[in-house]
Amino acid sequence: AGMKGTNKMLILGAMMELGEESRQEHEMIVAFIEKFQWDAVVLVGDGFNGLGEQFLHCKDAMEAKSWYQQIKNTGALVLLKGSRSMQMEKVTD
Repeated sequence: AGMKGTNKMLILGAMMELGEESRQEHEMIVAFIEKFQWDAVVLVGDGFNGLGEQFLHCKDAMEAKSWYQQIKNTGALVLLKGSRSMQMEKVTD
């Protein structure tokens, strides 16, 4: 969020390996990203269900990829992150 640039997007995949702390950790992540200005935030996966209702939610990386392709956003500064099991690399394939 602190990087210089315009049209900042965050595409964040759920963290699948957290076990019992999963819900609390996802809540903390959403609370953290709410503190910053983003042009778009996409939360991917069940770990974010019921959280960050002001953000776009996708069920998986392929749904996020479909959204990303539809917006055709050139010149965007994109942060893409997620646990390996979410296969977030598919968003930009």
